[in-house]
Amino acid sequence: MDKTKQGISVRGIAREWGISVSYVSTFLKRAGLGPFSDGSYDLGAATAARTKYTRAGKGQRKFERAQARREHPAKALAGVPICEACGDHYIEKYSRNWGTPTPSRYCSPSCEQDVKDGFTSEQIANRREKGIANKQRRYVQHNPKWTPPPKPTPIVRTCSACGGHYDMADPEAGGVKRDLERFCSDHCEHMVDSGLTREEIRRHYRRCAAEDGETSKEVPSDGVFDWVKPDGSPK
Repeated sequence: MDKTKQGISVRGIAREWGISVSYVSTFLKRAGLGPFSDGSYDLGAATAARTKYTRAGKGQRKFERAQARREHPAKALAGVPICEACGDHYIEKYSRNWGTPTPSRYCSPSCEQDVKDGFTSEQIANRREKGIANKQRRYVQHNPKWTPPPKPTPIVRTCSACGGHYDMADPEAGGVKRDLERFCSDHCEHMVDSGLTREEIRRHYRRCAAEDGETSKEVPSDGVFDWVKPDGSPK
């Protein structure tokens, strides 16, 4: 009687792969690989399925990528600094926003503190790769007294739709998608495009003021349409 098997046993596959028998048994069932008539399995088909359906070696590839980055530092890009701690390219503006004490040299407060704590570049890169932050990191608030730029001189215009006064030098007021020469807001421009008359547009804004709880005493009859006063001063 010929006892030669057509394939290999589950234990044999486990020895070939260097993993446990229970893992091989579960994997073969999930991959839909059935045994031959003698109970053995096709090693080639099992290995191909493992390569297709699993992420074997991911950790090793990740290590190799990190090792290659340390052995072959990234080339300097025009205008993009390289962190002196972890070796990554970074955006200085983002580092400044995070409160890094020296954003021109380090990409984050953790990297700068790691250097002060005596970590090597390889150790710092590993810590960033694993998402480990330095608990003793220090933050610095850059430009704490920020002063907004002065507003331009008002250019008062009368809206062709509602007849209200608006400042053409303030393009952000009333929406940005509009004809600044003619309309005070994108709403007015849309209502004109939709065919509404000036009387209908003015009644619409009066209704909006009434719905918001404003009375005729709080808002003058014509003042409801104005973004600024006729002299350009704030309303």
